[in-house]
Amino acid sequence: MSKSKWLFTLLFIAFIIVFLVFQTHQIVITSLLKTNNKNEKATNTLTSSWLFLNGKTYQIPNKKNPEIQNYITTTKASFKSASQTSEMDEFFTIQTRANQTLIITSVKGKTKNKKILDLSGNVFIESIPKNSDSITLLKTEQITYNNSNKTILSNTFTELYQPNLLIMGNSFFANLVTSNYEFKGNVKTTFLPYSNSTTN
Repeated sequence: MSKSKWLFTLLFIAFIIVFLVFQTHQIVITSLLKTNNKNEKATNTLTSSWLFLNGKTYQIPNKKNPEIQNYITTTKASFKSASQTSEMDEFFTIQTRANQTLIITSVKGKTKNKKILDLSGNVFIESIPKNSDSITLLKTEQITYNNSNKTILSNTFTELYQPNLLIMGNSFFANLVTSNYEFKGNVKTTFLPYSNSTTN
């Protein structure tokens, strides 16, 4: 996959992460306000902390483009009003589009001030095109997206799998504004060229 295609995939993944997590944050808060206190009028602001257990699944409708569907599941979620942070256990999300499906999973997820998203524990970010075998998978133990400066950072061993390429290193950094990215520390690349021959 060319550098420009890889960067496009990276930008797409980052956009989806931001959309899903921060959109979910607001939807979960609004949903909890409406369902947990039926005697009081729901508002758009949450002034207290909350916690739910036993799992929740949300579908996030996309009013601008109904072909895009987002689903998020977590076994436990909490929000702390004073620090404007949320935490999720067993985070799992799927976004389906007409031509692509994106799957993100992690053991833990955290947000802070709608600017920082931190995923940790068996983090998998997988992009699956509908009519192609060109699956892209980013695999690491921890990754942070900073919405303020549009960067992605992992200070743990990270692997990027593509149909004919594997890149791995002890850390990974991407600046989505400048489109620069790098793996650092014991970087290894395995390239498997496509075969044009067929066997009978």
